[in-house]
Amino acid sequence: MNIDWFVGDKVGVLSGPNPVESPEILGWLERVGFVQVVTVRPWPFTLAWQVANFRLRNFMVRAVDVSSLSAWDYFRVNEFCVYELAHGRRVPIWFEDDRVRAVMVESIQRFFEPGLADLDGFVSEALATQRDRFARLPKGTPQPTGCRYCHEGLCLGDLVCHATTVESAGGIVKTGKILSACRTRGVTGEAMVQDPGNAPGDPADYFEYVMWAGGNCTAVDKLVLERALGYVPDWDEFERRFQPAVRFFFRSEDLHRHPRFTLDGIHAKIHRELELDPWLILTAIPEGLPDSDELIGLTRRHLPGHKVAVYSFSGLHYKDWAHKVYQDAKARSERQTDQVNG
Repeated sequence: MNIDWFVGDKVGVLSGPNPVESPEILGWLERVGFVQVVTVRPWPFTLAWQVANFRLRNFMVRAVDVSSLSAWDYFRVNEFCVYELAHGRRVPIWFEDDRVRAVMVESIQRFFEPGLADLDGFVSEALATQRDRFARLPKGTPQPTGCRYCHEGLCLGDLVCHATTVESAGGIVKTGKILSACRTRGVTGEAMVQDPGNAPGDPADYFEYVMWAGGNCTAVDKLVLERALGYVPDWDEFERRFQPAVRFFFRSEDLHRHPRFTLDGIHAKIHRELELDPWLILTAIPEGLPDSDELIGLTRRHLPGHKVAVYSFSGLHYKDWAHKVYQDAKARSERQTDQVNG
C-alpha cells in the first residue's frame, strides 16, 4: 500500500487493489488517520457513503473509461478536493483504470498548480470563487446514468427539492426558512455525526448546510423514512413502507445565485439557512399523512396559493410519486417564468 502525493501531501493516488474490497487496506487507512477514500471506477452512479463496518467514507466516482468523462466529472473531483482540503481532510484517490487515472490526475494537478506555493491560501480563495467556475460549465442535456430508482434514469437538476417530515415542514413554513440540521436541532455537527440517521457517514461540517436533491429523486423520501426508523431499510422494504415526504421545490439556477451557495463535489448546498422568499417554487404536501391537514392549512395561510399543492399518493409506487410531483412543479415553474417574462 502506497500513496503517491501530487498536491503537497494532501491529494494523492492510492496504489494496490480496490481498497473497498480489502479490509486490510481500509484498516490501514483508518489507522494512519484518513477519514475517507475516493474510488474511481464504473460505479452505477456518483455517490459518497460510509463503508460497511468502517468509519471511512467512500466517495464513489463513476467513470467507465476516458471517453465517459465530461467537464462535470473533472469539475466535481476538483471541487471535492478543494472542499475537503478547506476542512482539513486529506484525499487519497484509487483508480481502477490507468488511463482514467492519467487524465484525472492531470486535471487535478492543473487546477492546483497555481497555488502550490501557498496551498492554504489557494484553497481558501478557490472555495470563495466556486460559483464563477460553476457558471462556466457547459449546460448540456443530462444523460441517463442507469439509476434504477426513478422513471427517468437520472436525477433531473433543473428543479431541486428539499424533503422533510410533516412536523419539520410546519416549522419551515412558520419561520419562512429551511435551517441546516445543526440549527434545526440545536446541536453541533459532531453530535450529528453520531446520529443513527447519518447512514452516509457525513462529516460534521455537512450538517451546517441546507442540502437538496434532484427534483425527481426518490432517495429523499427514503432518507426521511430512514431517519424515522433509525436504520437503513433496503429498497424493497422502502417500497412496502412507502410514505412520501413533504417537498420544497426550487429552481437550480436561482439557488446558484444565492450568496451562501457552496459546492462540496457531491452536493450543491447553502450555508446555515435557505429562505423560502424569494426562492421557493412549490411546496408539495402528501395528502392523508398524520397531521397533514394541519400542515395544509398552515401552509395556505403563510404562503401564496400558487406555491402550495396537495397530492394523493394512494396506490402510487415511490417512482410514480416522485415523477408526478416533479412534473407538476416543473409545469408551475414554467408558468411562473412565463408570467414574469410576459
